[in-house]
Amino acid sequence: MPRHLLVDLSGHGYGHLSQTAPVLNELTRRLPGLRVTVRCGLPRQTLAARLAFPFVHHPEALDFGMVMDNALDANPEKSRQAYRQSHRDWPQRVAQQARRMAALAPSLVLANVTYLSLAAAAGAGIPAVALCSLHWGDIQRHYFPEDTDIHGQIMEAYGGAPFIRLTPGMPMESLPRAFTVGPVARLG
Repeated sequence: MPRHLLVDLSGHGYGHLSQTAPVLNELTRRLPGLRVTVRCGLPRQTLAARLAFPFVHHPEALDFGMVMDNALDANPEKSRQAYRQSHRDWPQRVAQQARRMAALAPSLVLANVTYLSLAAAAGAGIPAVALCSLHWGDIQRHYFPEDTDIHGQIMEAYGGAPFIRLTPGMPMESLPRAFTVGPVARLG
């Protein structure tokens, strides 16, 4: 049973928080005393509006998903550059994040859906699980099919952990350890 949960939450939009918050709220209700650390680029007040338990916030973004021009429109060229920059020194980034993660000493990592944290958890020997209705691997491949090395690194990271696919969601046939659960939501 986890004693310290590290949650690496994509700050790409509020959807990742909206998917994860009900799960975390229920988990902390069922496991009183669970320590939770949230690493996310979203402001603490935004997280606190959804998370009904005490948590430590590390305000950092481990992923960007896609570079956006606005709430609906992705910028493919800036995204391509960001992916290439992010993966230019991929093994070193994974090793650095693995050391940082080990220093936090979580007993479990939950990622929605930061693949760098999944790769780092594997490198640090820390159990990890992904939770989301999408993953950046298929999105990256859709926009940039020529960047096969980057796609391979992303998919290797996702393939190393169980992946809880939320409904509705992308099909995720490319993830061998994905399994589907029903919708997750906060009831109004």
